[in-house]
Amino acid sequence: MTNLSGPDRSHGVTLRVRLAPSVRPALVVETMRDVLLSSTLILKSPPPSAQVASLDAQAIEIELGFHVADRSGASPARTEILDLVYRHAKAARLDLAPPPGTGVLPSRRASRPLPPRRASSLRLLDNLPLFAVLTEPEKQALAAAMDRRSYRESEVVAAQGTVLERLVLVRSGVLSVTCRDPDDGDEHELERLAPGDCFGERGILLGLEETGTVRALGRVVTYEIGRDILAPLMRGRPAMAEELEVILSRQSEAERRLAGSRNAGPLPPTTPGLAGRIRSLLGLPHDPPARTP
Repeated sequence: MTNLSGPDRSHGVTLRVRLAPSVRPALVVETMRDVLLSSTLILKSPPPSAQVASLDAQAIEIELGFHVADRSGASPARTEILDLVYRHAKAARLDLAPPPGTGVLPSRRASRPLPPRRASSLRLLDNLPLFAVLTEPEKQALAAAMDRRSYRESEVVAAQGTVLERLVLVRSGVLSVTCRDPDDGDEHELERLAPGDCFGERGILLGLEETGTVRALGRVVTYEIGRDILAPLMRGRPAMAEELEVILSRQSEAERRLAGSRNAGPLPPTTPGLAGRIRSLLGLPHDPPARTP
């Protein structure tokens, strides 16, 4: 349950989040700071804040404060922040707390043994629509084949102009995608990636270069899937090409929005023909079966 309070001034927004007290408050605050760091709709100055508002047996209540450019941006920013709260909390294994005064205590996750690391990769696959069409045995096999990697703050995960041979899934942390302007040499941010996002599909599927440099903004954990593993799965599940088209289109739109009118490099088209290019490259049928509800 989340409590919201509207902006008390034209550009300021305050939002409260209640999380189960299963870990130290400092760790919850750290996760919520990653939430704010992931946002592309809030202003960097004045800097956003996350602090403990209250603590009891039911919840750790965190107050998030941030600013937007104008009043019209408040609602989209709140929606984005709440989505990021859910994603980062899920990645950090934090439960939302019940509303105050309900008398319902959250489950004591800390008393349960943590599952093995492989379960973390399976949970990541379960939460990505791209892999929803896979059977449980296929997910198990894919989880076992993925490579887990950790990155430190400021470490480059992929350089601009690189053609990646792997699909990278963000498990935890925040990544920034920046593009260097060929005219003045300045770097401009295109996008930020949070848990549940992925990149590398341009190279692994279309042979295109990365439009920007992907850099860790803090500690980041990823899982990586090589082309040799992903391609056979897609040949058996052509509907995955459609989902990848959606991912590519969304990322391209996000990059165009942040880059504005500046030429940010070769962005993939947002037309339906993209799925056909993917299927041709992987030798898939050009008329994938319709999705079942």
